[in-house]
Amino acid sequence: MKEKRALIGVSIFLGTVFIISVLFLFRMSRENDTTGGYACIYQDGILLKTVSLETEDTFFVEGGNGIYNQIQIKDGSIGVIEASCPDFLCGRMGFIHQGPIPITCLPNRLVIEVKSGKEAVLSEEVDGVVY
Repeated sequence: MKEKRALIGVSIFLGTVFIISVLFLFRMSRENDTTGGYACIYQDGILLKTVSLETEDTFFVEGGNGIYNQIQIKDGSIGVIEASCPDFLCGRMGFIHQGPIPITCLPNRLVIEVKSGKEAVLSEEVDGVVY
């Protein structure tokens, strides 16, 4: 009898953990929605361009000494398809559409960060004042 109660208790516990996990994953997937997403393109730490991920486009980012990166936006994501750097690690990073990991090209000093539409709204609010 004790074994049956223990088995029922464990089953209820595992079922509850499973349901909470599914709800958590559903909530996380809703937060990472790319609707309204955009990418910020920096070179030498200076913001060069902000582009929407809702359009399809291919363009070049050129720097001094003949360096360049060809960037493509397609299907709500952005990536480097051609670059003058010798190792082409920026192109091997693939296309990104979300997330905290940016595309970087160290030889050409290029950084591409993807942000969601929610981050744009949040960044306009003042979070503190210093006197």
